[in-house]
Amino acid sequence: MRSLRNWTYKEIVAFLLAHGFVELKSGHSGGGSHHYFDRVDDKGVHWFVHVQFHAKKSIAPGTMDTIVKTSGIPKLKWRMWSGKS
Repeated sequence: MRSLRNWTYKEIVAFLLAHGFVELKSGHSGGGSHHYFDRVDDKGVHWFVHVQFHAKKSIAPGTMDTIVKTSGIPKLKWRMWSGKS
């Protein structure tokens, strides 16, 4: 099982896209920020996740915790994901 540490921007984006998130094109704030949103979960709730671009650097642990919480996807799914569909 993988840790929630040392995830890169690219790995987070791949995970979000693999779990039904789409990039919010019209809401792009410029700079290095990218926004993602899930259309709707099984309870009808919309989830919005902000991911800051960090090139090849790992995302800070506190930032990663926020991304996980705002995604609405349980931590276990994040930890079990290997990057393969």
